Amino acid sequence: MAEQNQLFVDGVFNVAIQDGAVRVDFFQHSPTQRDNEGKPARQFAHRLVMSPQGFLQTYSAMDQLVKQLEERGLVQRKDGQASTSADVLPDTDGK
Repeated sequence: MAEQNQLFVDGVFNVAIQDGAVRVDFFQHSPTQRDNEGKPARQFAHRLVMSPQGFLQTYSAMDQLVKQLEERGLVQRKDGQASTSADVLPDTDGK
């Protein structure tokens, strides 16, 4: 079996287009540093760079997943934003 690389991030810092490429900057919560509210500080983790076409394909796939989560009652849209009251969504693996 081929080696698989997995990447964990806590969220997105920024999404921008520069020199014709979409750049998505991800963050991870720091295990040692805290912000002004005492929560783990966000620190840059990785950058994903892709073509605008690749970004749109990725956006479409994620939008379809959000719709599936809505249908299952796991998330709700409020003011155009998808949100959940759960800290962690259950892993349904398409079931």
